[in-house]
Amino acid sequence: MDTSEIFIKQCNCEEIQKQSPITDEIKYHLNWIQQKDVSFKVFHSSNVFTIDGIWLPTQAQLQAMLCGTGIIAGGMIDGVLAKFVEEMFEFFDEHMVNPIYSYCTSMEQLWLAFCQKELFNKIWNGENWVEQSIK
Repeated sequence: MDTSEIFIKQCNCEEIQKQSPITDEIKYHLNWIQQKDVSFKVFHSSNVFTIDGIWLPTQAQLQAMLCGTGIIAGGMIDGVLAKFVEEMFEFFDEHMVNPIYSYCTSMEQLWLAFCQKELFNKIWNGENWVEQSIK
């Protein structure tokens, strides 16, 4: 599971955080931890949160975001994976022209970038997710 500073920064955006499975119980634990002035990632069930309450989706959770959206044919995981592989082949064919995935250092970062591109037409500019211009 990627808990790097860059992944935390990439996840700390409205598009992803509005899908967070945070509950009152998790908020209670985060508040308790913050009062103890410790700094570590919080693992709760299958969900990962930073000390500041930023949800870090797993690869499976990122893949699930694309299922049933209508963006991917069939809306099933096999369709999502097929679209992902197609996108990766296009990227590797054109990576010198359009390196939109070249910064990714983990599968979570790669799937997050794919979700942002497919769901919100956004790409990472090194600091923020920005609307991708239509070519």
